[in-house]
Amino acid sequence: LTDAMAAHLRPVRKMNLEATDVGDGALPHLAKLAAMEDLNLNSTQISRLDPLVKLPKLSVLNAGNTYVETVPALAEVVTLILDGSPVST
Repeated sequence: LTDAMAAHLRPVRKMNLEATDVGDGALPHLAKLAAMEDLNLNSTQISRLDPLVKLPKLSVLNAGNTYVETVPALAEVVTLILDGSPVST
């Protein structure tokens, strides 16, 4: 899945994008998938998570091995995986 392809996604509750070419350009499109509950972005090119705060049902987010440095308040996220990412605490 590329950033350009993300514009054509259909509503889903779970998505595994691990080790794909997804980058920050896909995030606004992913943020429109309001039913999303579980999103795996492990080993992708993303560097930010802020567009995902718009996902009201997102409870599991894997952003490990990415370029994410800061984490916004993700109200509904119960499981957040950031192993291997340069998150500052």
